[in-house]
Amino acid sequence: MTPPPQPSLTSSAPPCVISKEEAFGYFYGQTSRTVLIARSDSSTRPWATIVGGGDGWPTQRYLVNVGYHERLAAFWLNASKREKMVELLDSMSVEFTTIDPIRVVERVKFNYVGDKTTVGHRALAIAIKPETFSFEKGVEVVVACKALLSEHGIDDVECLIREAECFSSAGPLKLQEPAPSSNDAAEFRVPTTSTLGTSIVTTRTPDVEGTRGFYVVANEDPEKLYFLTCRHVVFPFNSGEENLEYKSTEPRIGIFQPCAATLKLLREKGVRDIKDLGAKVTRCLERLGNVEKLEGDKIEAQKDECKTFQRQIEEIKSEILALNPWEDPCNRVIGHVVYSPPLGAGMPPQEYTLDVCVCEVDQSRLDTKNFLGNAVVWGSPEPRFLAYIYDFKPIGDGIQKLNGVTPVDEMVNLKTKSLSDSGDDTGCLAVSKRGARSSVTFGKANNLPSLRTYLATGPNMKKFRALEWGIFQYDQRPETRMFNKPGGDSGATVFDNEGRILGLLTGWSGTAFLADITYVMPAEFAIEEISKRWQKIHTDVLGRV
Repeated sequence: MTPPPQPSLTSSAPPCVISKEEAFGYFYGQTSRTVLIARSDSSTRPWATIVGGGDGWPTQRYLVNVGYHERLAAFWLNASKREKMVELLDSMSVEFTTIDPIRVVERVKFNYVGDKTTVGHRALAIAIKPETFSFEKGVEVVVACKALLSEHGIDDVECLIREAECFSSAGPLKLQEPAPSSNDAAEFRVPTTSTLGTSIVTTRTPDVEGTRGFYVVANEDPEKLYFLTCRHVVFPFNSGEENLEYKSTEPRIGIFQPCAATLKLLREKGVRDIKDLGAKVTRCLERLGNVEKLEGDKIEAQKDECKTFQRQIEEIKSEILALNPWEDPCNRVIGHVVYSPPLGAGMPPQEYTLDVCVCEVDQSRLDTKNFLGNAVVWGSPEPRFLAYIYDFKPIGDGIQKLNGVTPVDEMVNLKTKSLSDSGDDTGCLAVSKRGARSSVTFGKANNLPSLRTYLATGPNMKKFRALEWGIFQYDQRPETRMFNKPGGDSGATVFDNEGRILGLLTGWSGTAFLADITYVMPAEFAIEEISKRWQKIHTDVLGRV
């Protein structure tokens, strides 16, 4: 099969209106199969010449991090220049949900060689709500956007429009010590530990599940311990409350960990796992019943395998039994909300989404002997293995300790060990997170932030736009999971493979159930804003409890 032609650096011919076949087939390899509306290189790279693929299927084509591009970075990180793009889109009545600096990558299969990934091109990907834009109007918009980029000396970056919405998901007993990695049921205990990534709900919104983020300490009162999560986990987006600061005379908004739904899911999973393991034990015993068909070594191997399955059953039963005390809601109150600034955008040049809430931890719930501070449990063998593959540095027993924060500047101009495709300046930070909904996943951080639109969802909220950092699925292999799932990952701590806190997960774009790009509020920005607006905080929490 002949590989598709590489894109020209400049779209010399005006783009054409794309066909429905291209609209639905262009991003065939993307998680959500996002629909293409228009692209500025549709004439220089006609669909007929790049459809590619095999066995009647289009070439797998998907979004990845943008990589380093000096002129694009100078344009996109300059608020006044970026605003020209926003003003242009507003003037053309484009109600975009996000603007993402990305690369489009094409995967082509060559006979007898295997898979080869080739970089297609860099682009500004403008996302709009489904079925709100015509292909013809899309051409007008990408022409204008491409012209604006060219005015700023950026001729090798295309513009495209895709359909994608933005979403955000938010679903005294001592917190337990994490189970040792040798315990195959370790994952069952994570929600009742003090490690990061556990599910939380509030007394105000008990049906809205989110994730407890990283711990911080305030300089003014270092004996107290706090954690951060997203504001929308605690307050609905259309909340009329502005700046919230807890007063001792006011009723508290309590935080529950874990939520009742998580306990139910754990029990259901335990029943399924025990049933599956029981079936494996039965098969082992059946094989051992036919000893005349087995050699000596195989008999011992079957016995060992049977013992392993039986041990795993007992471990799961033990962990499920240990959940019983947590069914009482009184045993799940771990703290309360103390401060939350209004949802909005920061001031230039830090125009990131400010979607954060500070919660005080009830330290009577902590066991100081096993409190690990900002730490993540890798859990099952698969994420522990991937953590080593992706150059994360877990300490003993499958724990990832987090120290410090990832500087925003370094996300643009990489200074640490990073992932990079050979032959192109596409390096990026490898990142991970543990979320209440999707557990441990891995991804790649974009090199430039995305611009996200928050629409007015109530009489007390105005539309605004703010920057958020995009995280892409680590790769497009079938076994690789999306970086987040709907229904509870908001507030999760995202961290890089240097063990630094990159930020809090705020939402995603794609469809309601499939995430193409996950968005993160940088920790550096959140800490600076809270320190200016409330109290000066930092992440060095060990030894404070």
